Amino acid sequence: MSGEFYVLPLCDHEIAVSDFTSDWVQCRCGIYYRESSLIAFKDALKQLSAASTRLDHIEAAAERLNLQRASELGYQDASPAAPAQVAAEAGSSAATTTVVAPEIPKFTPPPVAKPTRPKRELPKLSPQQTLLAVAGALIVIALTIF
Repeated sequence: MSGEFYVLPLCDHEIAVSDFTSDWVQCRCGIYYRESSLIAFKDALKQLSAASTRLDHIEAAAERLNLQRASELGYQDASPAAPAQVAAEAGSSAATTTVVAPEIPKFTPPPVAKPTRPKRELPKLSPQQTLLAVAGALIVIALTIF
């Protein structure tokens, strides 16, 4: 276990597992690291590497399937064209024919709808409650006048 090293996320140094006498260790450049965070970083790097490998396999499979389907349909060159090839082909065809670029529509943002105010639900009052509220309001008005 003494030959195992941790790759550090904040600098380009490595720390040996044997350097951990406690939960914390200091790098040569003065940055403190916790062993649990370095283990998590190491696991994340492994997962990233596995995801990258998986992505490469998926891209290769997609290219194989593209070539297979193109050969089934009778196309000779079904490989994805490189940008240089497309530019060269466009340059040779532009010399013989006039190519009119399609008109690019101007972007107009959709109109912003004014937010509608929610309708307030007023409480339903019985006739007795209405009479009491009106009587109370009249009393308050009368007291302020006299």
